[in-house]
Amino acid sequence: MDMLVLGQIAAEGFPGLPTEGGFFSVFKILGMALFLFLWAFPAGWCSRDAKALSLNQMMWGAIILVGAMIGWFFWFFVPIYFLGLMFYVLFGFGMVLVYALYRDTLVEDKDKILNPTNLLAAMKGHREVSFEVVEKVRLATQQGREAKIPEDAEGQKLYQGFQDLIFDGLWRRANEVLIQPSGDKAKVWFKIDGVTNENDEWDRAWGQGVIDYVKGICLMDLNEHRQPQRGKLVAQQVNMDRKVTLDIETAGSTAGEKMLVRIRAEEAKFTIDDIGLTPEQAEKIQGILRTKGGLVLLSGMPDAGVTSTMYAIARSLDAFTQNIHSVELNPLMDLDNITQNVHQSGSDKSFIKLIQSISRREPDTILIDPCHNPETAQMIGQIVSGKGKKIFTTLRASGSLSALGRIVRWMDNLETAGAILEAITFQRLVRKLCPACREAYKPNPDILRKMNVTADASVTFYRPPTQGMVDKKGHPIVCANCQGSGYVGRTGVFELLMVDDNLRAAIRSGDASKIKAAAKKCIVALWQDVALEKVVAGITSLHEVIRASKEAEALTGRK
Repeated sequence: MDMLVLGQIAAEGFPGLPTEGGFFSVFKILGMALFLFLWAFPAGWCSRDAKALSLNQMMWGAIILVGAMIGWFFWFFVPIYFLGLMFYVLFGFGMVLVYALYRDTLVEDKDKILNPTNLLAAMKGHREVSFEVVEKVRLATQQGREAKIPEDAEGQKLYQGFQDLIFDGLWRRANEVLIQPSGDKAKVWFKIDGVTNENDEWDRAWGQGVIDYVKGICLMDLNEHRQPQRGKLVAQQVNMDRKVTLDIETAGSTAGEKMLVRIRAEEAKFTIDDIGLTPEQAEKIQGILRTKGGLVLLSGMPDAGVTSTMYAIARSLDAFTQNIHSVELNPLMDLDNITQNVHQSGSDKSFIKLIQSISRREPDTILIDPCHNPETAQMIGQIVSGKGKKIFTTLRASGSLSALGRIVRWMDNLETAGAILEAITFQRLVRKLCPACREAYKPNPDILRKMNVTADASVTFYRPPTQGMVDKKGHPIVCANCQGSGYVGRTGVFELLMVDDNLRAAIRSGDASKIKAAAKKCIVALWQDVALEKVVAGITSLHEVIRASKEAEALTGRK
């Protein structure tokens, strides 16, 4: 009871609730809510406009929000209501005005928001920023039909979007560009020097629009979104002589339609001197090119550049004195003075029948890409042994010994396999260090010992820069040669197995252990040893060799 009395006495000392007309006012609170509501419209427009102009949307959004918060703070705590309102207008709407002044310096006069004619439409969201269509890359079909700028506004946007995409891909030296749907977004991936990185993220509808635009200029079926379709375009950067071929592939997936663009550089016409062979390996391959008859296997994992190696060998042959034919499933580019025969999917004539047909035309050399089953291997064996032709063929394998074992099993004739095999190459691709920004360092002595290099040897390794490059004023800069990746281009790392008489005898015996033992003695240099030579020479980095090895392990499931 005493506590209750004390509580009542204490309550009598508390101040009463504010009354209408004093500090507390319904009209003042409604006024604050109204101005906050009015601020939301221009603030939302600023966010949309910053995105449309490719400005830093997050930065400007934060600036405008902080300005409104500061204004609200003053309005709430300044005793004089209308003075606080002036602070709110100054900071809250002032930041919106700052953005409007800045963005108007970036657009043409007809798009300036502080133009009374445009202001009302922009606040309602009906005004769109116009843009000038800029041709950065000339596009044409293989038949020479140019992709003209569409006349409608939506078509022009899609045209410009694809222009920007391909121009960016060429500047970054991308080998592949992939547009892939993911939920309500479309992700854009660039594969540069064999490494895939996410480059951008679009709205799903915009990504599909770009795909449909490209399908239209390639004369693909716009109503077909699931079955694979293929097309080709020739692209040339404006004010440059460099031309590239764009191999376009579209296909459906569970997420939606995707599009892959493979960029083929026309000038990348390597010979065997350009693909990364060691001098000893190149000399032995040159010797093989001068002989008649025999089978040479070019092996590697997917995307290891095996087909490019076959093309390099083809260009190193004397196409003027020899009759050379190729039989291919997916040709990369044209080969001068070589008859290329492409097997069409769904053709009445099988791949094997096409090879057999070509062999009747009396070619000196046949290039076959790929040898992908026992039937093809057996047909190759019959042509080489029966007609004395020289054949180079590609084969998927995880090593030269693996390729040897596969071709022996597939050929199913040990005598033929032992008689016709001349050599087997196995290759992987590693990225080459950028010579403009690579960084020298001294390797750990333990690493040198594992590489069979004397621990106190004066060896210098190279790697991509570990610290960002800066100019004389300390401003960060991007290496113009590699665009900041630290690598430029790729080179092959080869393992070469030269078949000798001992290996031929082991193959004829059919004893797997004898074949393996004899084959190991025939390897000119192991892939790992050649890779480390390139590390010591500063061509690539130790980290890149490890990356390529792990990538191969993921494909083969082996270590």
